[in-house]
Amino acid sequence: MTATAQILHGNTDAFDEDLNPLLETATNEDLAPLVQYIIERGGIFSRLDSHPVFREHYPEHTVYADVIAEELRRFGGHALANVWRGHGARYRDIVHDVADRVRANYSRSASVATVETAILQRLAEDAWERMDDEQRRALLSDLGVKYARVLPAAFPVMALQAAIKASGVGAYHLAAVIANAVAKALLGHVLGVGARLALSRTITAFAGPVGWVLTGAWAAYELLGPAYRVTVPCIIHIAMLRQKSMLLVCPRCGALNPQGNAYCAQCGAELEVDD
Repeated sequence: MTATAQILHGNTDAFDEDLNPLLETATNEDLAPLVQYIIERGGIFSRLDSHPVFREHYPEHTVYADVIAEELRRFGGHALANVWRGHGARYRDIVHDVADRVRANYSRSASVATVETAILQRLAEDAWERMDDEQRRALLSDLGVKYARVLPAAFPVMALQAAIKASGVGAYHLAAVIANAVAKALLGHVLGVGARLALSRTITAFAGPVGWVLTGAWAAYELLGPAYRVTVPCIIHIAMLRQKSMLLVCPRCGALNPQGNAYCAQCGAELEVDD
C-alpha cells in the first residue's frame, strides 16, 4: 500500500470495492467535479465541506478522496432508503438505482462498469431524439460508429456497442462526451483538458440535448429529494473516470490507448506498460 493510500484510508473506515480504489487513484482534476456536484447540488445536505480534512486540505482533493466516496454513498443511501444509513449504500446498489431511474437496459449481475455504460447509452438515446442531423453525425463520427447516408431515427445502440468493442476507447469517448455535457449543463463549464480529448465539437453539439434531457429529469428527481441531484451526475462522472483508468496514456502526446497496445496509435511512441 502506498503512503497516499494509507493517509486516505485513515480519514474514514468506510470502504467500497467498486468506488474507493478508483477515486483514491484519481487526480485533483478528476475529483473536482465530484466535489462540486456534492457541495453545490447537495446543498445543506452535504457534509463534505464541513469535514475537518476537507477544510484543512481543500482543494487538494486527493487527500480526502475516501471522504468524497463516503459522502457519495451517504447520498446514495438516502436515495434508496430515505434515511442516512451508516456509511451509506453500496456503490453497486446506487448505480443500479440510477439505472432504474433512467430506464437503462442492464442485468443486475453485470459488472459496475457495464451498468454505468448502460446508463450512458440510455442518456445518449434520450438526447438523440432532440438532436438535429448535423449533431447526430458529429456524435457518431467521434464515437467511431459507422452509419448509412440516411441516419436512423432511433439511436443505433447495437452499432455503438460494436464500435466500442472494436476501438478499445469507444466506451471512454461516450463517457467523456456525456460527462462533459452534464458538467456544462449543471456546473456551467466543461471538464479539464484530460477529459476533453479531441471531442470539443461533439461536446458542444451534445451539451444542449443532454441538458434538455436532464432539465426534464431533474423536475422528477426534485420530488424524490436532493439525493438524485447528486448521485446521477456523480455516477456519470465516475463512469468516465473508470473508463479512463482502463486506458494507457501516451507519454509523448497524451493520447489514450487501449490496454495491450505497445505503441501509441496517434504518434507511435512506445507506451509504458506495467509488468
